[in-house]
Amino acid sequence: MKKYKRGDICPLCGEPIATDDVAALQLLGMIAEELGLEESEEESHGEEKS
Repeated sequence: MKKYKRGDICPLCGEPIATDDVAALQLLGMIAEELGLEESEEESHGEEKS
């Protein structure tokens, strides 16, 4: 599970994360993992789409 922090891009809405609440950030990570969103976000870093 990816650990999110304030300023990271939210995998659900694409906006910067504006909270420092540890429980909320852990929940976000669990939700992103369950939905399979964190892998696609990590894979897209540094790669160009054709």
